[in-house]
Amino acid sequence: MNAEEKAYWQFSWEELGTKDVPAAIDFIIKETGFDKINYVGHSQGVTQLIAGSALDPEYFNSKINLAILMGPPISIKNC
Repeated sequence: MNAEEKAYWQFSWEELGTKDVPAAIDFIIKETGFDKINYVGHSQGVTQLIAGSALDPEYFNSKINLAILMGPPISIKNC
Protein backbone atom coordinates (compact mmCIF):
# COMPACT_ATOMS: atom_id res chain seq x y z
CA MET A 1 0.00 0.00 0.00
CA ASN A 2 0.92 3.60 -0.47
CA ALA A 3 0.86 5.99 2.51
CA GLU A 4 -1.10 8.41 0.33
CA GLU A 5 -4.03 5.96 0.16
CA LYS A 6 -6.78 6.18 2.78
CA ALA A 7 -6.77 2.38 3.24
CA TYR A 8 -3.14 2.58 4.40
CA TRP A 9 -4.27 4.40 7.54
CA GLN A 10 -7.20 2.12 8.36
CA PHE A 11 -5.81 0.24 11.38
CA SER A 12 -6.68 -0.03 15.05
CA TRP A 13 -4.92 -0.44 18.39
CA GLU A 14 -6.09 -4.04 18.30
CA GLU A 15 -4.18 -4.69 15.07
CA LEU A 16 -1.08 -2.90 16.34
CA GLY A 17 -1.11 -5.05 19.46
CA THR A 18 -2.07 -8.37 17.90
CA LYS A 19 -0.23 -8.13 14.57
CA ASP A 20 2.61 -5.58 14.60
CA VAL A 21 4.05 -6.21 18.07
CA PRO A 22 3.99 -10.02 17.73
CA ALA A 23 5.67 -9.75 14.32
CA ALA A 24 8.48 -7.68 15.86
CA ILE A 25 8.77 -10.03 18.85
CA ASP A 26 8.90 -13.12 16.65
CA PHE A 27 11.57 -11.51 14.45
CA ILE A 28 13.73 -10.62 17.45
CA ILE A 29 13.36 -14.11 18.95
CA LYS A 30 14.24 -15.71 15.61
CA GLU A 31 17.31 -13.52 15.13
CA THR A 32 18.62 -13.80 18.70
CA GLY A 33 17.68 -17.39 19.47
CA PHE A 34 16.27 -16.44 22.87
CA ASP A 35 12.99 -17.97 24.05
CA LYS A 36 11.71 -14.73 25.62
CA ILE A 37 12.56 -11.05 25.36
CA ASN A 38 12.40 -7.98 27.59
CA TYR A 39 10.11 -5.26 26.25
CA VAL A 40 10.58 -1.53 26.86
CA GLY A 41 7.68 0.55 25.60
CA HIS A 42 6.95 4.26 25.66
CA SER A 43 3.62 5.92 24.98
CA GLN A 44 2.13 4.16 21.93
CA GLY A 45 4.43 1.18 22.54
CA VAL A 46 2.78 0.78 25.95
CA THR A 47 -0.69 0.94 24.44
CA GLN A 48 0.22 -1.64 21.80
CA LEU A 49 1.60 -4.10 24.35
CA ILE A 50 -1.39 -3.69 26.68
CA ALA A 51 -3.86 -4.15 23.82
CA GLY A 52 -2.05 -7.22 22.51
CA SER A 53 -1.56 -8.85 25.89
CA ALA A 54 -5.19 -8.24 26.86
CA LEU A 55 -6.41 -9.91 23.67
CA ASP A 56 -3.83 -12.73 23.47
CA PRO A 57 -2.36 -13.26 26.95
CA GLU A 58 -1.04 -16.76 26.20
CA TYR A 59 1.16 -15.48 23.37
CA PHE A 60 2.58 -12.56 25.34
CA ASN A 61 3.11 -14.61 28.52
CA SER A 62 5.10 -17.12 26.49
CA LYS A 63 7.29 -14.50 24.75
CA ILE A 64 7.78 -11.61 27.24
CA ASN A 65 10.13 -12.04 30.19
CA LEU A 66 9.87 -8.48 31.52
CA ALA A 67 7.90 -5.45 30.33
CA ILE A 68 8.91 -1.92 31.27
CA LEU A 69 6.12 0.49 30.39
CA MET A 70 7.13 4.16 30.42
CA GLY A 71 4.95 7.16 29.74
CA PRO A 72 1.68 5.34 29.15
CA PRO A 73 -1.05 7.45 27.57
CA ILE A 74 -3.53 8.64 30.16
CA SER A 75 -6.28 9.50 27.71
CA ILE A 76 -6.80 8.79 24.04
CA LYS A 77 -10.24 10.36 23.76
CA ASN A 78 -9.46 12.22 20.52
CA CYS A 79 -7.96 9.28 18.65
